[in-house]
Amino acid sequence: MPDTPKSPEEATQYGLSVDQFKIAVEAITRLRDEGKLLLFFSRRSAPRLIGDVEDIRIALAPGLTSDEATKRAAESQSEIQDIVNSVIRFGSLESAARYLERLRFDEDGSRRGKEEKVTEKVKEDFHALLVAKLEIAAKALVPEEVRERITRLDTSTGPCLEDLDYELVQERRDFLRKEKVTTPFLRLRLRYSDIRQQQYLGGFLFAGLDSSGFASSFEVECDLSDIDLLIKRLSDAKQRLLKSENAEGETE
Repeated sequence: MPDTPKSPEEATQYGLSVDQFKIAVEAITRLRDEGKLLLFFSRRSAPRLIGDVEDIRIALAPGLTSDEATKRAAESQSEIQDIVNSVIRFGSLESAARYLERLRFDEDGSRRGKEEKVTEKVKEDFHALLVAKLEIAAKALVPEEVRERITRLDTSTGPCLEDLDYELVQERRDFLRKEKVTTPFLRLRLRYSDIRQQQYLGGFLFAGLDSSGFASSFEVECDLSDIDLLIKRLSDAKQRLLKSENAEGETE
C-alpha cells in the first residue's frame, strides 16, 4: 500500500503535487503569453502543446539537464494535457475528478493494474488533489474563448482543422522530362477531421472508436510566393474575424 498522503500537496506518488502543478501551468502560460507556445484544441484529439520542444523542456524542467529533464518535462506536459482535457470534457470539475479517479482505482478499491488496496483516506486525498489541479487548469488554460471554440467544434457539420505539417524538399528530379528543381520548397500537409466521414449505425455514433481513422489530409507545394499569399489571406481573414467579434461585443 502506498504511503497515505497527509495533504493534496504531498500526494506526489500520484503525479505532480499541487504546488508543482501550479508552477508547471504558470510556465506554460508564460510561454503562451510570450507567443512561444500554442495550446491547440481540435475536434478530434486532446489539447496539444505546440511550440519549440527545447522551450517547453526548459520551462517544465528548470535546472535539470539531459534525460532527466526530458522525462520530467514529458511527464508534466502529459499531466497538464490530461487535466485540461478533463476540464473540457465534463460539465463540472467534480465530475472530471470522479472520472480521473476511476482511471486510477478499480471498483474494489485497489490501484488500477495492481493488487494493492488503498484506504478511503488515500482516495479522498487523491480526489482533493485532482480537484485542486482541475481548478488551476480551468482558471489558467481554459478561458471563455476556449469553451466557445469547443462548443463550435462539438457542433461542427463540416471539416475542422487538426494540424498543419510541413516538409522541406531540397531538390526534385523529373526523369520523364529530364528536368531538375534545385531551389528548395515546402510541401504542406493540412490535416482535418470531417464529422460526415464518421460511421453511424441506426443514427447512433460509434462511441469509443479510435477516431484517428477519420482524419484526412491534403498536400500543397509552396515556395516563398505561395507562403506570402497564405500569410496575406490569413492575416486579412483574422482582421475580419476580430472586427466582427469587436462589433458584436459593442452591441451587447
